[in-house]
Amino acid sequence: MAGQVRHVVCPGAERHGGDAVLETQRPPVAHVFLEGCKGGAPLPHALRRYTERLLGTELEDIRVLRSWSVETLGAAAVAVGERIVVCPSVFAGFNDEHTTHLLVHELTHVAQQRALRVPFRSGVVLDGALEAEAEFIADKAVRELAFSNPERHRSQFQVRPQPGWVSQIVLQPHPATPIIRKALAYIGKRSGKALSKHIAKHTRRNFEKAIHSVFRSIDKIRPLLRKTLEEGVQLSEHFAKNSGLEMVERNGVRLTRQTMQSPGKYRWLLQKEFDSAIGTKGEKVLRIVLDMSGRVVTAFPADKLLTTLGTIVAVDLFSEGVADAAENVEAEAERLAKFEEMQRSKIDLWDFVPGIGEIWGGNLNEFEDLELAHDRWLDKVVKDVVDQAEWRAQRSFGNRSEIEEIVRIGLGLPVLLEHGE
Repeated sequence: MAGQVRHVVCPGAERHGGDAVLETQRPPVAHVFLEGCKGGAPLPHALRRYTERLLGTELEDIRVLRSWSVETLGAAAVAVGERIVVCPSVFAGFNDEHTTHLLVHELTHVAQQRALRVPFRSGVVLDGALEAEAEFIADKAVRELAFSNPERHRSQFQVRPQPGWVSQIVLQPHPATPIIRKALAYIGKRSGKALSKHIAKHTRRNFEKAIHSVFRSIDKIRPLLRKTLEEGVQLSEHFAKNSGLEMVERNGVRLTRQTMQSPGKYRWLLQKEFDSAIGTKGEKVLRIVLDMSGRVVTAFPADKLLTTLGTIVAVDLFSEGVADAAENVEAEAERLAKFEEMQRSKIDLWDFVPGIGEIWGGNLNEFEDLELAHDRWLDKVVKDVVDQAEWRAQRSFGNRSEIEEIVRIGLGLPVLLEHGE
């Protein structure tokens, strides 16, 4: 963005301007403004695919509509949730250079919001860094899409924030809201048996226990998931209106974003405390891990972690470490699986002759050695996560074996339900 402009009405709301200053009236109450922001057209396929790769986030739900209502904000375009509202006077079609620059700029703010980089508060947000990033990415898009210089297409007005704006408009919804809603739809299409089978895969692989050794009642897994997700939606909606924290907890429900190593990738951790025990060891908290598409990665009783560490804040000490380690574990598991498949295709008769394979080695022994090495590496990864958490907390945790068990659960591979399961 040109140096003169530094105002954002809400995450994704941008005033493209120049030297002149436009005095505006106070913006309308949020729900009044949003009433005029219905419908809209999806992004053109080519532009959507390009910006999805550029920003690292899905944009299929984004809708672009033209409305003079943005003039009440003194803006050329405003991004509100999944909608980008553009003033008709500056919209010249999706093939227009200036319009493309404006849309990519706004889409960058959408990505910033989803990444929790924009405060969840109402009113004018002054953040030069976010504006500079959005402008840089928009300029990059215009260059790569073979447009001419975007500078000559800029509209010539700038907005001056007015007193009292802070409580007048609600910003974009919490980015977890649509994801949790998709998770609700996800489990709604699957039977209790299918969900239990999914959770059983995870507990067997990472907990080394059968599902009935973890959950007190298998039949209640689906209702527990649904109840937690429903309250998670309520929490995220309340969060979007009232708070700018990356972690929020209210009435026994807690939501945390877990950043992954890969840029733009993250998971959501949602947990709810129930009145009665749901786990075989008396755990009362159900923890659900969601991926970016809204699929349930896993769910398990997590009360033990809170009890062991003594404070919910301590859970955050593990979130970043577990997220980083989980990507490494997943990559190694995929590599191991490919190697196993390759080795099995090369196994010959001598590997099965008693004594010969043991004497001479061979494909079977080679793969077994690799599996053992992988197990030793995984043990070290778990210990490193706990060591890192202790260093961040500046204290040693008791019951390390129990904590390591919880970390192993968090490192579980996302074994997703297949369609038709």
